[in-house]
Amino acid sequence: MLFSAVHIDWSNVTDVHFEEMTYSDCMSLFQQAPRLIKCSITTEDAGNTPHFNTPFIHPSLTHLTIVFDEYDTPDGLLDLISLPALQEMNYTFEKPKYNSFISLLERSGCDLTSLSLTNPNPPTSEDLANLLRNTSSLENFALQTPHIPPGFFELFTPPEPKNVCMGNPIFLPLLRTFQYTGSDSHISWKSFIEAAKSILRRQMHDDMPLPSFEFVLDLKEKESHSDPSQAEPNEVSVARLCGLIDRGIGLKISNGSEDLLQRAKRRYEAERFGVGIWDEESE
Repeated sequence: MLFSAVHIDWSNVTDVHFEEMTYSDCMSLFQQAPRLIKCSITTEDAGNTPHFNTPFIHPSLTHLTIVFDEYDTPDGLLDLISLPALQEMNYTFEKPKYNSFISLLERSGCDLTSLSLTNPNPPTSEDLANLLRNTSSLENFALQTPHIPPGFFELFTPPEPKNVCMGNPIFLPLLRTFQYTGSDSHISWKSFIEAAKSILRRQMHDDMPLPSFEFVLDLKEKESHSDPSQAEPNEVSVARLCGLIDRGIGLKISNGSEDLLQRAKRRYEAERFGVGIWDEESE
């Protein structure tokens, strides 16, 4: 149903879901629903975006889910709004360029605590870093993309004290949950382990809750005749990853149904120590 076909008083509406909205209809919704708190929309840019001399400020929108059509340009809408109350954002779009989203966050001055990004085309580590450095209040971050950007976990390496003073702050200092959904290519378990250890040291020092990490790996790209264990971390990495769990880090590596980390741990224990019985067919 088109937005223009819905004839109601929008002034007290707090929660909406619309599909295939034009940018013009999106702006009409924001203007007519000042008490809107939760909004979920998919877009269809019809090329008739309204003109605003200054971005429209929506005072109460805290939860926004927006799925841009693969041919839409996000800045055609994001450049038109300011969302000072925004706390949670689910953001899906084709091209992983974040300039308009970064501008929205800077302009809004909001305390974003939860962010979910879905990119059919993977972003670069630099582009993703530029975005996340503008979300220092972020506690929950989910990323769904074909592969994780190389060098992403190196961003968590603590800066030198002099660099903190020079405007190079700690990366995502309040992070509590991270979820990645995609292939296992480009994942450096060594880099992740070092990042997790840095976070562990910092948050234990500051008496903060320890974070949790989840990797949901899409193994469809693997050859059907390949060894399933190829998706697992090697034996040394498995031992170090399990060590993180023992120290309080929440960690799960799965293919959506099977816990790959625990599977690898059982297999390596059976091979090296004869602990338990490893039957790959039963697995």
